[in-house]
Amino acid sequence: MIENLFRIIGKMMRYLYPYKLHQLLKSYVGIAYSQYASGEFGNAPKAVTMGRHSKIHGGKHFVVGEGTAFGHHAMLSAWKDENIVAEPCVRIGEYCDFGHFNHITCCNSVIIGDGVLTGMYVIISDNSHGRVTFDEASIRPVERTLYSKGGVTIGNNVWIGDGVTVMPGVTIGEGSVIGAHSIVSKDIPAFSIAVGSPAKVIKRYNFKTEHWERI
Repeated sequence: MIENLFRIIGKMMRYLYPYKLHQLLKSYVGIAYSQYASGEFGNAPKAVTMGRHSKIHGGKHFVVGEGTAFGHHAMLSAWKDENIVAEPCVRIGEYCDFGHFNHITCCNSVIIGDGVLTGMYVIISDNSHGRVTFDEASIRPVERTLYSKGGVTIGNNVWIGDGVTVMPGVTIGEGSVIGAHSIVSKDIPAFSIAVGSPAKVIKRYNFKTEHWERI
């Protein structure tokens, strides 16, 4: 009985509040929210899209290129640690598209080129909670000093699949593809396909034959 009542209400809503109108209003709200949230960045990016429920910490350390989009629930953070002399630096190129639930965290340097595409639940991090030494084992991880063994660099037009983790000190070359759920702990050359945990190159693009060739 109750289920039938809600079915009737749903049918009535299709006429009183069409789905297309709902989507249109959501898009306008999204434009307003994007303008509001992107004001946290260090530059004044043009046409940047911010998904709902995004969180930005240390936005003044971010420089974001025109036309870049972040999905819902993005976590973007730059941390100034008292034990690290340099200011954190996050530079993201133009027309990148980051999936929902992406997390970019920096205390050193994260440089991302133009046209980068990621799936959902991607983590890009240049830091860890401490060096995991014996002396730190008795300290809660959240209380350990942030440590970066090196910045992260991701070249132009890289495609990163769902659930990938990019670890500190890593460079991913231009035009490469990282398979879903991979953990990138070492450099990936340009125009390569890498998969696995840790990620290993399985194919390289041959410009002479114009084909991807298995390693």
